[in-house]
Amino acid sequence: MKLTMTRLTVLAASLLVAGVCHAQSASYQFSTLASVGNDYSAAYAINDLGQVAGISHNAANQTRATLWNSGVATDLGTFGGNSSYALAINNAGVVAGSSAAVGVIRHATVWGSGGSATDLGTMGADRSVVFGINDAGVMVGDTRNNAQDHMRAALWSNGSSTDLGTLGGSNSSAYAINMAGVAVGTSSTSGDAASHAVIWQNGVISDMGAGAGVYDNSDATAINASGTIVGDVFNADNSLSHAAVWHNGVLLDLGAPDGEVSYGGAINNAGLVVGGITQGAGIHATLWNGSTAVDLNKYLDPSAVAAGWTLAFASGINSDGSIVGYATNDQLNVTRGFVLTAVPEPETYAMLLAGLCLVGGLTRRRAAQRAA
Repeated sequence: MKLTMTRLTVLAASLLVAGVCHAQSASYQFSTLASVGNDYSAAYAINDLGQVAGISHNAANQTRATLWNSGVATDLGTFGGNSSYALAINNAGVVAGSSAAVGVIRHATVWGSGGSATDLGTMGADRSVVFGINDAGVMVGDTRNNAQDHMRAALWSNGSSTDLGTLGGSNSSAYAINMAGVAVGTSSTSGDAASHAVIWQNGVISDMGAGAGVYDNSDATAINASGTIVGDVFNADNSLSHAAVWHNGVLLDLGAPDGEVSYGGAINNAGLVVGGITQGAGIHATLWNGSTAVDLNKYLDPSAVAAGWTLAFASGINSDGSIVGYATNDQLNVTRGFVLTAVPEPETYAMLLAGLCLVGGLTRRRAAQRAA
């Protein structure tokens, strides 16, 4: 059988894919994220370019929306007020969250890839915030009325805003949206009897329920390209909370060790989920591959552990499997955003190199055959 260049390319790609799949058991390189002037930082989202969005404190100890690009922190500023928050970032490097003006409670804000800020308004409410943005620039979050203490899920697209409604109760909030335009979040039910995870699709809100048995409430915090959703199920007084995944409408309770609780934070397109599981008085950043939970602290180098670092919560994961969140240090008494950069095992590189060598060898053989 003749191997055309197309088949050679496919062969190389297959070897590479095998390497990537193997890298699901990769180790991680740990790094902390500097603040823009003080000791505090926290990371909330990471895109496929490795850019990270979150917050840090400036020299005046004010909270500022922060973008980290190759580890370098940039203060995204405010509309003149003291605080801003960067809560989401898409693959174009567009950041979204909220920002305050002088004497004004924070408004939903989007920062373009060049850093310019746009106030998205409040739709007549007192304040607003963006929690999620997709690669088309469509954003979701909520608006809030201070007097009634009510929230309404909102969507911003092409300069217009939409109230996404509720399940009949007073409150709703949207936390994430995928490229298909499917948004997820939470809404109170009729009479505000409970809060349930919800999905908005084509303008229609659907109740995802709260699970069976002991759970009264639920929320949905993230959704991937295939529509798999991560969130939480919990009881009325929040004494029992478990991270959960919904796939094709079926709920998988990710559980937690006896007496502990777990929280779902984010999911990537491979279905890997990150969040946290409590351990006594603290909490540890966690990765779920299917229903298997792994404490991400096991990937810390012993020197980082000896230096006092604990990965407390994982809030974002990109397509490469790199993870962000926040870590605490009991020796330095600081909290810092962290990045766990996925590093393929050496066998992955060996497999890829073997594939490239094979392609090179077959190409040279074909050239020799033509010359003969």
